[in-house]
Amino acid sequence: MTIPLRGAVLAGGSSRRMGCDKARLTIGGQTLINRSVGLLRDLGLPVTVSARQNQVLDPTDCDRVNDTDPDLGPLGGIKSVMETYPDSGILVIPVDLPRLRSATLQLLMASRDPNAVATAFRSPGDGRAEPLCCIYEPAALDLIRSTIPSGQFSLRRILEKSDRVVLIACPYPDELIDTDTPEAFGASTNIEAIARSMPAIHLKIQYFASLREERGLSEETLRTQAENPAQLFQELAERHGITFPMDRLKVAINNEFASWKTHLSDGDTVVFIPPVAGG
Repeated sequence: MTIPLRGAVLAGGSSRRMGCDKARLTIGGQTLINRSVGLLRDLGLPVTVSARQNQVLDPTDCDRVNDTDPDLGPLGGIKSVMETYPDSGILVIPVDLPRLRSATLQLLMASRDPNAVATAFRSPGDGRAEPLCCIYEPAALDLIRSTIPSGQFSLRRILEKSDRVVLIACPYPDELIDTDTPEAFGASTNIEAIARSMPAIHLKIQYFASLREERGLSEETLRTQAENPAQLFQELAERHGITFPMDRLKVAINNEFASWKTHLSDGDTVVFIPPVAGG
């Protein structure tokens, strides 16, 4: 039986060190909660927000699960979501990772073992699991429930009780740095600094037909931080004044038609294809 996967954003923390609700802080014109939900939706996942009772949050169009055990911290939020969706794997992310990209989460999904307890990034510091950016499988729920009565609320220690946890390296560990204090958030709101910290890739871009005429060339190579063709085309349109509507184009990557949300990799060839005349 296939075990479905859904995303969950942990937004119910008390934010004591921040002094205000982190989920409602804004970076780059977007609240942290909306940014986090968007990362998971970019992966094609249904999304649930884990929140405190009576916590006011955007967006309002997401499933919401209130923490049934708020005193347990993140463990309580994960437990509440898993009890609501006991037959699904849950890709959990906290609300306060402003550097996290959907491409990094795709690496986690690609390594997922539905028969394991969890799939997590390995901390570069101590080699242990990063439990707040992690896929928890249905089998993890029994492990969590059995551990809570002993007073063990550390997610890392709970995962270490199982030999069925898949650990993978995170190629960009800075993306897992959270923002717990005003000072950390202040550094994270420096969008230019964040952009410089993001890995860039080299792509070959090819233009066909009327789009080639508008761009004034048939192909080019460039260095970009775009994660998918949609972001890439938006970047090109802003940079070169391209007015051709994206919804009238098809996109191909390495000679195969692709989705606008397909992850881009270094060395890819991307082709933007307008409709034929009269199409």
